[in-house]
Formats: sequence, C-alpha cells, structure tokens
Amino acid sequence: MEDLEEISKKAQFVNSIIYFLRGTTGINFQNNIGIILREYYKFKKKNYIMPESMRGDYKNDGYLKDEAIFYMINSPLSHVDNITDDMKKKFEGDLSGLLYNVYVKKMWGGKVSKTIFLFNNIDKRLPPDPNHYFESIVQKYREKYNIDFQNQVMDVYDFKSYLDELPIEILTALKVTLGISNTVDLNIPNIQDIIYTISCISEKYDYITLFSNRLEDYNRISTPKKIKINNLQDREEEINAILDKATIVEEVIRLMNQDIEQLAKFETTRLYIINTYKELSKRHSGIQLYDSIIENILEVHKCKRALELPLKFLVVYIFDKCDIFEKEDEENDFTK
Repeated sequence: MEDLEEISKKAQFVNSIIYFLRGTTGINFQNNIGIILREYYKFKKKNYIMPESMRGDYKNDGYLKDEAIFYMINSPLSHVDNITDDMKKKFEGDLSGLLYNVYVKKMWGGKVSKTIFLFNNIDKRLPPDPNHYFESIVQKYREKYNIDFQNQVMDVYDFKSYLDELPIEILTALKVTLGISNTVDLNIPNIQDIIYTISCISEKYDYITLFSNRLEDYNRISTPKKIKINNLQDREEEINAILDKATIVEEVIRLMNQDIEQLAKFETTRLYIINTYKELSKRHSGIQLYDSIIENILEVHKCKRALELPLKFLVVYIFDKCDIFEKEDEENDFTK
C-alpha cells in the first residue's frame, strides 16, 4: 500500500487535474481529455486511438479499437442547470453521426459496443435527467440500426475515477503535458480539508467534556516526561485529559481510512500540523509554541472558535505519536 504522504500527494495531483479540466471548453477540453485517455489506456495496456479531425467532424472523439468503445466529448462555454435543447442536439447529433459512420460507411471496425458521452458542466454536476432523455435516444438508434450497444453519460467528476487509478508517476507526467504546475506544496493544503478533518473530530467530541472520565483505554506512546522536557507543564492537565480520550481521534482515522480521499484529507492535515510546528519552532518553544500552533491554524484557516478543542485533540494526538516536539530520548541537560 502507498504510504500516507504519497496518498495525500496523489490526491492533490488528481484534484489539480480535475480543476484544470473543469476550466477548459470546446476543442481544448476534447484534446486534454484525449491526452489523459491515451495515457490511461496505455497504463491499462489497451489500444486507445485519437482520430484526427482531418476534413470534417466524424463524431468520434476517441475510441478503444479492440473493445469498440467510442467517446463523444463536449464542453459548452458555461454550465447548464437542466438538459437544454443544445445539449440534446449535441448528444443526438454526435450519436447519430457516429453510428452512421460506423454502420453505413463501415469506419473504425464497423461495430459499436458502447458509447461514452463525457460532458463538462464546468463547476456543476450533470443536470438531472428525470425523463430518461439519453436512454430514449439510445433506444431510438438501437432500433434504427437493429443493433445493441450500451451508453454511459458522465461528467468531469465521474472522470476523476480514471485518474484515481493512475500511479503518481503518470499523474506527474500528465500535469507537465497539460501545462499544469508540477509542484504540490504540502505546507498549503486545501483549507476545506483542514476544516473537514477537524470537524470530524468535533462531531465525535460533541457528547463529552474535556475533563469528564476517560472513554476507553488509549495506547499512549509518549510518557509524562515528554511534557516536562518540552516545558509544557502548564498545559499538562489539558494534554493528559485529551490523551485520556484520544480514542476519539483514532476512531475518526479508522472511519476516514475506509476511503482513500478521506484518508488523504487526514494525512494532508497531519502533515500541515507537523510543518506548522517545524516553522513555528524556529521562533517559539514550550507553552508559547504549543499555543502558537493552535492559534496559527485557527487564524490562517478562519476556523470557527468552536473547532479549537477538536484541533487540540489532533495536535496532542500527533504530539503523542512523537511527530512534533522533542522526544524523551532527546532531553537536554536541564531536565536531568
């Protein structure tokens, strides 16, 4: 399994590509999707072909030769809130033209097993299709050509599943090819990931108070000595009270671990806290450093004050795992 930092970096790469795709339209969107599909199917060891436009629009934006799967790709200049006449016209025009070229002109192997209509609705998901418009059009052409084929309608958010399958080396190369910045700064994660992660802890924390009885046994790693060598005695009662209930954080991690995106959010937040500690430790130490980590994250990310205590839970949990502050085996002479 990939390590957590790798998972976090990969998730950010995928999200940056999706964000980029959502902002492209027309032929640029088609070309960019084609570049990704070419690399995706190369990774899957399948023969994906991007036909050139040549002297006209042949309604084939790319296809898998051996499987007879054809893509129809469209991105309007702005999003739509419902299935518009233009969207209907585009879908039926592309489908009818594709089937004519395949079954009448005998192009591309003379067979269609599946069509995939990829629609970029910019910053929104696909509009609802309560009247099953797409399926009705597909059925119309099944009957016209006396054939059976499947059809899938997807948007850019659905397309994300393709990127999720790719290793980070291919995602890195794609970012370069597409002209997207090839750097991911783990010091500046998605603000919503930070707030989301802390909020998950907050939801678990709602039913207890800090100085109530401990919940369940937590397998504490650090010893009270770590509090002493880091000059945190004035926060000792708070730290120990949180560690008595640190199973809350472990439960959140367990739940987030069930989904790779959720896990990436947690790991991004963990790394951000560690990097915040490293930066602030150049100027602060002891209680001032501990308090500054909390204040800095709350202030920079405009977190609600209600999230202060859940954030402390996460910081103390990371403290106990020895990712921040000096460890017991690093104590200085003044502690002896």
